[in-house]
Amino acid sequence: MKVRLAAVFSVKIKIEKSWIRQLAWPEQELDAEVVRFVTDRAEGFEVTSGVLPMPVRILKRVPLQIPAPAEAAILKCANAAIVDEALDASAGTWLQHPSLHADDRPLDNAAAKDAIASWCDGFSYVKEDRATGVIGFRPPQAGALHAVHAHWTVSSEVASIVLPTGTGKTETMLGVLTSACCERVIVVVPTDALRTQIANKFLTLGLLKAPGSTILAESARYPVVGVLEHKFETADALTAFFEPCNVVVTTSHIAGQFPTHLQERISELCTHLFIDEAHHAEAPTWKRFKAHFGQRRVLQFTATPFRDDDQLIDGKIVYRYPLRQAQTDGYFQPITFRSVFEFNENKADIAIARATIQELDSDKTGLHVAMARACDIPRAKRIFEIYEEIGRYNPFPYTEVMTLPAVLEW
Repeated sequence: MKVRLAAVFSVKIKIEKSWIRQLAWPEQELDAEVVRFVTDRAEGFEVTSGVLPMPVRILKRVPLQIPAPAEAAILKCANAAIVDEALDASAGTWLQHPSLHADDRPLDNAAAKDAIASWCDGFSYVKEDRATGVIGFRPPQAGALHAVHAHWTVSSEVASIVLPTGTGKTETMLGVLTSACCERVIVVVPTDALRTQIANKFLTLGLLKAPGSTILAESARYPVVGVLEHKFETADALTAFFEPCNVVVTTSHIAGQFPTHLQERISELCTHLFIDEAHHAEAPTWKRFKAHFGQRRVLQFTATPFRDDDQLIDGKIVYRYPLRQAQTDGYFQPITFRSVFEFNENKADIAIARATIQELDSDKTGLHVAMARACDIPRAKRIFEIYEEIGRYNPFPYTEVMTLPAVLEW
């Protein structure tokens, strides 16, 4: 039977309002033997498989007595049920697992050091081969990786990587992290949504640790990743958050809010600075933060070498993958335009929503999603209500608001 298990974190701790995590095992789907299991008024299933270190008991409630650690791993999942010959417990919470982080275990930099050591002899430059199904780096990613290493042999100047959207900037960052065995990287992105997206990529190491990938050795560990969502007020709190991490991901807005002495402390704690969407990096607040990294290795990633004011970004462009080459190599697919004619403004959003649902219904792959954007939150709520009334594909709202000073500055 197909069983999907929740991810296991070997490090999971919150310092003030920001999380630090390290994966031991990612969320995984496996073929396993499943039998019903009841103990101490807690019912559920026991899962066994050759790829699991021990039996896993998926229980709908916490049992009165937890078994010995060597007996079984315990995963609490209130809605655990077998549906269509599959058991999905990916939303569950681990109560016991040999790799699970212990709440009373002190947090130090040992896990981060172990991760770095595992990368140093565990990285391989594997080239993607779509014809044979080999998982590896695409030509633009491999080119960028080699360019970065070549640059760092002769220069400490800020280096810029220009990769068109869709060619794999984030996987290139992962490749630099693990091939250069970076000690501690701060990754700065422009928005909350990108912070979440990129942090999850670093947590899982993306295609580098994808099933079937040989870019990293099986023994290579996942990085310890901190997601900085709020600024710290003291150097001690800041240090306590950064020191256990291999990677810290934050936004330019948060980084720019720190006072000068804490920005300096961040530059002391981090050996590398990665900047995503670097064409935003000339904003005054952000420029002051970046200036503290003059003695560190700084990489800028962008899809365009031009800033918002049409000037070239600073630093040396060490690699640029042309848009025309990306088109030739098939990284962009044809766009299908579907027009919707509705001249009554009160009915236009409904007509667009219905057309969107029709497009999703006709998608034979089932892999696509639809996104409706709105100019403000009240309008977004009205549009969400339209999709909710249609009652298909589980719509959910997402809002991200920039304050007026941030808008003016950026």
